[in-house]
Amino acid sequence: MKHAILLIIILAVLFLPTPSYAEDKEPETVAVEATEKGWRYFGIGDKATALKRFRQATILDPGYAPAYYGVAYIYSLQDRLSLAIQYYRKAIELADSPDTHAYGNLGLALIKLGKRAEGLQMVQKALAIDPDNSEAHIGLASFYCAEKNGKLAREHLERGKSLGAQPGPELIGLLKTTCP
Repeated sequence: MKHAILLIIILAVLFLPTPSYAEDKEPETVAVEATEKGWRYFGIGDKATALKRFRQATILDPGYAPAYYGVAYIYSLQDRLSLAIQYYRKAIELADSPDTHAYGNLGLALIKLGKRAEGLQMVQKALAIDPDNSEAHIGLASFYCAEKNGKLAREHLERGKSLGAQPGPELIGLLKTTCP
């Protein structure tokens, strides 16, 4: 008799419906939350966990553009430029309205990868939408430096910094050594 009662309890626990956090929400909502968590992890310097959250969000809602932007941004920081470019393109494709940050960062990644003409087009597109896009100004600084136009490179670097961009040390070093 004890075994029969124990078996009934075990079966009841196994087969009773249990509340689930994800079941109660739409995939879009869970993707938004995962992306927000990604940015929180990024904010405390945990890029690996941030990337996991962003990628999780792309799985939960394959149509959620900000999650693709988050993945692309982390890949850019890791110098995994081909992957970054792929995810920036997807973020742009899925965005409801033009994402100037995605265009600016896509342009910078393309320029770094040596695809300067296409990169310039993306940066110019970002600036056409938003002239105060800090990433686009950094992209132009990188472009002009590669073109050996130190004056314009420095102007756009300073403009980007004044708008809040934090250019990487490689660009600063490049400007000092390559762009007179």
